[in-house]
Amino acid sequence: MNWLKKLSPPKLYRYMFYRMYLMFVKLKNDPPELSACLLLSLTVFFQFHFLILGIGVLANYDICGIIYDGSSFIQKAIYILVFGILCYFIFYYKSKWKKFIQEFEDKEQSRYANFHLMAYLIVSFACLYLSGYFAYLSGPQASN
Repeated sequence: MNWLKKLSPPKLYRYMFYRMYLMFVKLKNDPPELSACLLLSLTVFFQFHFLILGIGVLANYDICGIIYDGSSFIQKAIYILVFGILCYFIFYYKSKWKKFIQEFEDKEQSRYANFHLMAYLIVSFACLYLSGYFAYLSGPQASN
């Protein structure tokens, strides 16, 4: 399991984790590292759905029907659980988050850092909205 220690997300996600961590420290959310991990996992989940459903629209294939209509509650729960476990190992396992904080703590912060965080969150939630639109486009009701 040594390879899990070496597994690290791209720099953009590490930086967004750092900014979310600082935001949750200011909000006095306890523990801020877990809150940052959960929020980042949620936004990555939105982006992942956006990509999967976008590919389905481009390929003219009803992926949403396979994921949601063609599966049981247990299958959906397993899908979300597996995604959450992956995010746990990428961001939280063996206190990886401490390395992410240390990586950006010493660097001078841009005055646009909060803007970057808000833009990231807005784009991520827009991905959720667009995923719903892609699901509509690729679903059976679109052919009517």
